Order: sequence, then C-alpha cells, then structure tokens
Amino acid sequence: MARALTADDITLATGETDHARLVTIEIIFGVFETIGGLDGCVNLCSLTMLNCRLQRISQLSPVSLTLTRLCLSDQELTRIEGLALPNLRQLLLDRNRIRVIENLDGCPKLQKLWLSHNCLTTIENLGACPDLRELWLQNNQIQGIGDGLAKLTNLHSLAIAGNGIGDFSDLATLAHLPNLCSLSLDDAHYGSNPITREKGYRTYILNQLPQVLAFNDRIDAIQQDHERALSAIDSRRHRNQSHADVLQHELLAAFKNLEESVQKGRAAIAAEETRQALLREKHATALQHTLEALESEYTAHVDAMLRRETEAAAHTEAMFKILDARIAAEEEHALAVAAAQAAYPLYVFYLVHGASPEHRYLASLFAAPPQRTPDADDIKVLQVYRCQGPPTTTTTTTELLFGVVHGALVAPTTMPLVLCATPWLAMAFHDRMSPPNARRHRHVLVAKAPTTIASVVEWRNLASVDDLHTALASLELPREPISWVQVVYHIGDQQGQAYCLAPGRIALVEAAPEYYCTTFATPAAMSEPDLEALIASPEPALEAMDGDTTLLEGYDGRLQSALAAYTEALWADVGPRAKAKEPDDRKRVAKLQASIQHEQETQKTTLRQQLHRSTKP
Repeated sequence: MARALTADDITLATGETDHARLVTIEIIFGVFETIGGLDGCVNLCSLTMLNCRLQRISQLSPVSLTLTRLCLSDQELTRIEGLALPNLRQLLLDRNRIRVIENLDGCPKLQKLWLSHNCLTTIENLGACPDLRELWLQNNQIQGIGDGLAKLTNLHSLAIAGNGIGDFSDLATLAHLPNLCSLSLDDAHYGSNPITREKGYRTYILNQLPQVLAFNDRIDAIQQDHERALSAIDSRRHRNQSHADVLQHELLAAFKNLEESVQKGRAAIAAEETRQALLREKHATALQHTLEALESEYTAHVDAMLRRETEAAAHTEAMFKILDARIAAEEEHALAVAAAQAAYPLYVFYLVHGASPEHRYLASLFAAPPQRTPDADDIKVLQVYRCQGPPTTTTTTTELLFGVVHGALVAPTTMPLVLCATPWLAMAFHDRMSPPNARRHRHVLVAKAPTTIASVVEWRNLASVDDLHTALASLELPREPISWVQVVYHIGDQQGQAYCLAPGRIALVEAAPEYYCTTFATPAAMSEPDLEALIASPEPALEAMDGDTTLLEGYDGRLQSALAAYTEALWADVGPRAKAKEPDDRKRVAKLQASIQHEQETQKTTLRQQLHRSTKP
C-alpha cells in the first residue's frame, strides 16, 4: 500500500537516529507516494531517491534553506512542483513521466537540470534559472528548440539527443548562447535527431556555432582515446554485470536461507511464547488463589479486630455514661442533704467516709440478694450521710429499716413512704412504683422503726414478693399526721414486717432517718475495677494500634513470600537453567541484532554500487 516517507524510514535507510546530523540521504528501492519525515533533517544538503515509485514532489519545506542537490530519478512523477528551494544547485528528474517544464521559480540558483527520459514536447519556463549551466533533455518528444533557451546565457552543456529536432532554424537560436561549449544532438546511447541526417549539417554547425566547434577541435585529438576508454568501460561493465549476477545469485540464496532461518526462529519463538503463556497463566492462577486466601484471612482478622475495638469503644462509652450518672446522683444527693441541713438546723448530717467500718457495714446490707440472676445489676453504695436529730425523735430499737424516697428531704412525700426490713424489698417496691429511668440510682433512707403506730395489718399466705408489693401498693393508709401502719407479712415460711406512711404527712427528714444513702445500679457486664481504672486513666490505650501494625507486617511478609515462591516456581517451569542463562541470552540477542544490522547495511551498499555501475555511461 502506497504511503509517505517517514522519519522511521530515514532512520532505517541511513542508520542514524539523530537526523540533525544527516547531510546526505540515499534511498534506493521502496514504495513511497510522497516525501515526508524531513522535519528533523535541519542540515540536509543532498537527497537521493531512486526507484521508489514517487508520485509527487512535496513536503520539502523543512530543508528548503539547506538542500543543494535533489535527485528523484526513476520515479512516477508527472509534474514539477513543490520546489521552493532557493539554494538548490542540482535537480535530477530523469526517467519520470513529466510533460511540462514548470514551477522552477523557487530555484533561482539552479545550475544542473536533468530531464532525460520524460514526456516533454517543448523547451519552456527556464527563464527563472539564469545560472543554469547543464541541461539534459535526451529521449523526450521535443520537436523544436524555439526561444526556450534564450535567457540561459550561462549554459555550458546542452544534451538533447534522442528527440525530433529536424529544422536548422532551431540550431540558429543556439548561436546566442555565448558560453555554450558542449552540444549533443547525436549519442550512441540515447540516439539522434532527424537534423543530424540532413545534408550540410556539419557545415552549418561550423558556421553558426563556432564556440562549439572550437570545443570540438580540442576534443578531436582525444576522440580515439575516448573510444578506447569507452571500449574498456564496456568491458569492465560486462565484467561488473557478470559479477553482479553472481552476487545477485549469492544474495538471493543468502536471503532464502535467512528467510528459512527466520521462519524457523519465528515458529520456535511462537511455540515458546505459547508454552510460557500457559505456564504464566497457571502460576498466575495459583498466585491469585494464594493472594485471595491471604486477603480473606487478613480481612477476617481486621474485621475481628475492628469488632473488638468497636465493642471496647462502646463498652468504654457506656462506662463513661455510668460514671456521669453516678456523679449526677451524688450531686443530687448532696444538694438534698444541704437543703435539709438549712431547713432543719436541729438535724445534723455528716458524710461517712467510704473506708470507714460504718460505711462498709451499710454497703454489706446492699449485697446481692439470694437467688440473684447472672444478669442482675450490681448495687453500689456511692454516698452515706449520718443523720442526727433531736432526742425526741429517736427510738430504742436497733433494727434498721430501708425506704427509697423521691425529691428533697424537706418536702412532704408525694408517694407512700414504705420502710422495709431489707433494702432489696424497698428497692423492688420503688422500682414497681417508679418509671424505668428512675431505677438506676436510688436515694435510700435508713431508719429505725417508728414509735407511733396507728394500726397493725397482718398478711398471711402470700405467694411471692410480687404479691407483697401488690398488697402494699393497694393498702389504704390513714390521713392523720404521722399515722404509721405496721404490716406483718408471711411469704411461705418466712416472716417480715414493713411500716407504711401516707404521702404528704411529714417531710422525709422528720421520719428520723439514721442514714441517708444514695445507691447506683451498675449493669453486670461492667466490673467495678474497670470503672475505677477508667477513672484513674481516661485516655484510650494504644495496644490496638500496635496490634494492627504487627498484623499488617505479618501479612506483608507472607505476601512477599508468596510472590517470591511464584517467581521461583515460574522460573523452574520455564527452564531450570533459564534464569541463570538470561544475561548471556540477552547478550547473544544483542550481538545477533547488530550482526543483522551490519549485514543489511553491507547489502544496501553493494546494491548502490552495482546500480551506479550499471547506469554509468
């Protein structure tokens, strides 16, 4: 398929990759429709293309200022065009299909013009080349010279053999060319013109062209030597032709052997490529499975670590909420005590230290009840205030009763005040009568049995504590001030008692409490040591980050090991010694490539020499 000459073609023809260093380019044989690829040839002086089937002259602008010689012989050109070459000295366009001499305005310094073996019929349009000195027009269809040469005052040599000039008047125009010293109308190689067979031809030349005659007189003496030299040249040409034929046969045989070797090599390479592709695919699949397994395992580890860290963060957040709720409960407790102290100066409240035996004893009373479920809350006594009131309010009994209260100590009660024998019964009754959000922390009055009992109620045959709570909730209490109702109950074989007071009868502080406590229900999932550790060090630990780094490093090492095993297994299957031979193989390939390149250059040089010898006159 026809195409334009490219920079790669120039590199292949010259062997030079840096086109700026090129001064001369010779391309023999090829198929190029147009010229191209000259953008980098900024120093090019001579461009020769022989037998390349060129159809147009174009794209010479990159070398327009440097090109002095352009040879486009043996092409398929039909026009002279694209010649904006102000420094061109030689233009060789012989053996083409050009019909008109035209478009030479861009070559004002042209000195040599070869247009032999074309389709010209007229000599014209040469006035733009006043410095033209050598003009070859052999083997065209020119019938007359006319005035096409009138302005070529510097013309030295005119070769016009092998045309149809038959009129002496055409030769008369040549008398006006003062520097013409060589005229060829008849040539053994190109043929003659009809005028050379006319009578008086030689006499006419002697009279009309004395300058040419003078030149011919000088060469008459060497004519015979010239003929002998031509004979010797013909002999050498025949020998060269014979040698060229032998060389051609040798080259064809070498090309054939080379082609066979190349085909065998290509087949072997294709087979080896197929084998290695299958091996690579097999090992790549195995590596992919290994990597997928590693990825799955790593993802599972990361998910597990993330899950643990998320759970730990949620647990820590829940513990912070518990601690915040405890602080709020203690603050509410302290405010209630402060208000009671201010409202009732006769009552004295002082904080019981958490490490004191008194505090530890009260805390032991809130220990886990019998038949506690594993998920039951842990009750912790946060604060205990000791209460001391006027002597008239004290009782003589030593039994302590427990009641969970709401609101301030100085306000009348809004719910029935129930004092139970155990804190667990009191807290359970409170939880039954209160909303869920009030069950986490509880304020507990610890008092002795009241001295003023309005009535006694006894309940027998209660089935459970829930029945007791139901009965207490529905118990009608007297409305008289400080009218306590003593309740004696029997649950199975256990007996107990409680004291109830109607709401609004007295302020809580008037119930003569011994202690005023605040408790907090901590979920069983949270241990007290963990809460204490969080209080001591609220900053998160960095062990998880270290664990992430260790895990990542471990899997990275396993990944590198898998890749190394893949590489070793692939080399082992490709060839046990292939890996060791790889550097030597690369050197041999480079050496073979250099040898092939050298052989190509040698063959091109030989072909150029033979072509030059065969076309030399």
